[in-house]
Amino acid sequence: MILHMSSIMTAEPKVFSVTDKNGRIITLTLHVGGVANLVLVNGAIPDDEQETLLSHIDAGTWTPETKKRRVQQFGAAFSYKTKRASIPAPPLPHWLDTILVKLEKLKLSPQGGFDQCMINDYPPGAGIAAHCDSIHAFADKIISVSLGCPMWIDFENIKNPILKTRIWLAKGDILYMNNASRYDWKHSIAARKTDECPTNPGRVYKRTRRVSITLRKLLSRPQPQPQPQALP
Repeated sequence: MILHMSSIMTAEPKVFSVTDKNGRIITLTLHVGGVANLVLVNGAIPDDEQETLLSHIDAGTWTPETKKRRVQQFGAAFSYKTKRASIPAPPLPHWLDTILVKLEKLKLSPQGGFDQCMINDYPPGAGIAAHCDSIHAFADKIISVSLGCPMWIDFENIKNPILKTRIWLAKGDILYMNNASRYDWKHSIAARKTDECPTNPGRVYKRTRRVSITLRKLLSRPQPQPQPQALP
């Protein structure tokens, strides 16, 4: 985990360590990058679990979202036009349970659990514009799981845009947004084909494919679509 802050920090980072069932040490950083209530879980998803998740994901059906980015959605489909998640979608697949159980043990799950999932496929060079997840569609706690290529994610304070930070997301990392980090900051990924090395600024990484799994809690469930009535 490498951090860069262009202005004063808004919260002092705190680091904790936990041991998983296999004896692996997992590091959690609270207020990561100085962003209050933002939590980074380093190495939460080991390589073998990432490969299994990617195989399940690639067996699914993709929907084009932009010219460079495609998505899969479960629980409900979010519309970027209406900013609502009102379209019925398939339920969360069983293979997400490995992540959901992990989040429960780390106490990063909302009451009642997550019920909406969006999977984004980022080919080399693709990014996503600065945004705050819709406050009309989703509740407080939001999870982002990074698979594949590591890269920087940028945060910018909504009320005070001079406050900016970037956080290095390694493969298998989990980012948890809630409270201030959920509502007071926009996050984005720059569209570019290389990233500056976090440990050696003179060196660059060539981007490869990255897949993110975003888990959210719906504010309201989508209504079933009315079925056409049979003619008498």
